[in-house]
Amino acid sequence: MASTLIAITYFAILLGLGVLIANFFKKRKVPDSIFLILLGLLLGPTVLGSPAVSQYINISPIDISAMGAVPDFLRTLALILIVFTGMFNVGLRVFKKTSGTSVKFAIMGVLVNTALLGTAAHFIFGLDWVFALLLGGVLSGTADAIIFTFDAVLDKDYRRIMTILKTEAVFNSPVCILLPLVFLDFVALQPGAMFEPMTYFKEFVLMMVGGVGAGIILGLAFSKFAKSMAEDYTVLLMLSIALITYAAAEFIGGSGILAVAVCGLIVGDMSFQEKEDVKRFDDHFSEMLRIAVFTFLGAQVTLAFGMADILPIIIFFIAVVLARPIFVNIILGKDRKNYTRQEKFVMSFVAPRGIDAAAMAPIVAAALVAANQSAAASSILNMVVVVIIMTVLFSTVMAKFAASKKFAGGQLSIKSYSGRETKEQIEEDLEDTIEEQEEKPAKKSKPEKKK
Repeated sequence: MASTLIAITYFAILLGLGVLIANFFKKRKVPDSIFLILLGLLLGPTVLGSPAVSQYINISPIDISAMGAVPDFLRTLALILIVFTGMFNVGLRVFKKTSGTSVKFAIMGVLVNTALLGTAAHFIFGLDWVFALLLGGVLSGTADAIIFTFDAVLDKDYRRIMTILKTEAVFNSPVCILLPLVFLDFVALQPGAMFEPMTYFKEFVLMMVGGVGAGIILGLAFSKFAKSMAEDYTVLLMLSIALITYAAAEFIGGSGILAVAVCGLIVGDMSFQEKEDVKRFDDHFSEMLRIAVFTFLGAQVTLAFGMADILPIIIFFIAVVLARPIFVNIILGKDRKNYTRQEKFVMSFVAPRGIDAAAMAPIVAAALVAANQSAAASSILNMVVVVIIMTVLFSTVMAKFAASKKFAGGQLSIKSYSGRETKEQIEEDLEDTIEEQEEKPAKKSKPEKKK
């Protein structure tokens, strides 16, 4: 009973203050992600638990570990709902137009990021190559849950780019979870032992096939159940389907997040009257979970750096930022001409790290401690948390800048809607606008001579 009361108390404090912060910044149209993380840092061991503060302020910091499995459950639930409802709102028709670029970003982006960030970590921090590539692998993927929160800022002017970024973040989850496990096996590999790459290839294929298969089967099954459900229970059925899809895919060895995304896309193309109810439900419930995820992240770590560590951290963060536009330009190749300067800016600089990295970092740290590599474990864990915070802050600022009228003035415009139009109408208008934008270079003509 005591542990339950502690979990409820901590959750109430973080959620209550988080709601006040979210409300404050929403009124000023400023993304709140970084401020929610800072709230967690303030109330957790980093600030209130610091000896320099505790000698003057005798307040016990929030101890996330005392909440048991509650934070992990809420974090997973938030990820499931955010991905499901996000892909639900994207729909299959819009997804088809951007999935090719997104999948290339997801697969190649993780590999390129791992190599670039691993190399940077080796030379900046002096980590052994295996540990440096391990850090690069943990930080290689973008955060779907955080990118979905940029909808309010970017979705109006950058809808197709947001679809690319969302889909990329969902599809890179299996890869950026598998890669660190590969490097962990390198750490544990005994001298003279054989490394078997086909084992990991099979595991990757299983994650992808199991995730996509479970998403398709359960997404189609939902259409059968929805027709026989009372209107009041359709939204709850959707929540159940999202959770069951995740659990089923993970149980068979597939990627649960990928399964949820595929299921959301299929369900998003269904025509039923309760879609607006789903969106209203998502607005409130997912917002509560989003606030919890960010505040828990800040409260569960203890950041401790000396002045000598600051410059290497800044240099590494610059490497993280610069790695993104490098591979974006490489992957786009000749297709660069199909995107405006503003769109390429968003693809290059709105790339926060988040839940995937936060989930893998403790697993990596624990494995390194078991392999008698405590110093590397501490270094990697701290760097992951710092990079998450800094990339969320940087991406938030870049998203706000990209949405400003001064910068987005030349960006393709999407019609403003009153909220009464159907999703199909909006998607058709979007497709027409994108096609017009892509046809512009071909329609250029020489200026008429003055008579």
